[in-house]
Amino acid sequence: MYPYYANGDLRYYARKNTLTQGTKLRFMLEIAKGMQYMHNVQKRLHRDLKPENILIDDSLKARITDFGLARSAATHQATICGTQLYMAPEMHISQYNGTTPFYTFNADVYSYGVLCYEMWIDFKEFYLQNHTPLKSEFEINMKNAPKGLEQMLSGALQHDPNFRTRSFDTIIEELEKIL
Repeated sequence: MYPYYANGDLRYYARKNTLTQGTKLRFMLEIAKGMQYMHNVQKRLHRDLKPENILIDDSLKARITDFGLARSAATHQATICGTQLYMAPEMHISQYNGTTPFYTFNADVYSYGVLCYEMWIDFKEFYLQNHTPLKSEFEINMKNAPKGLEQMLSGALQHDPNFRTRSFDTIIEELEKIL
């Protein structure tokens, strides 16, 4: 059972309040630290990271919730689950080519990238090509971003998991430089 958070989830909170650049970056860092703990200490995969699963508490801190699909990383989860928009491309591709996908920490990093990109553009609609934000649209939306943010998000959103940012340790390091 979770405590009641009157501010609601991240998407709801953003609709009711203007998120400043500083607030967005702080939420990104808080979410990244929560995922770092989940991956490094608990050794668990979230598998459904999205704005609706981030609650904003009374002190305006982002809290990760909904661990219904979370599993131990040691079990090599081979089920396709999560919310389509936030699922890593390799999870989608396996649906179509008949291979068995293995959900990894890296797939949570991709979901985080989509969540943060969506928050950065104020939850406006954006277009995907091969399950990744369009490069031209991404570049336009990131033109006024603080130095380093475009690179951090680009690393998290890499289509090929072999080129994607490997861990939340790296993301936190990059965000702390930005802040």
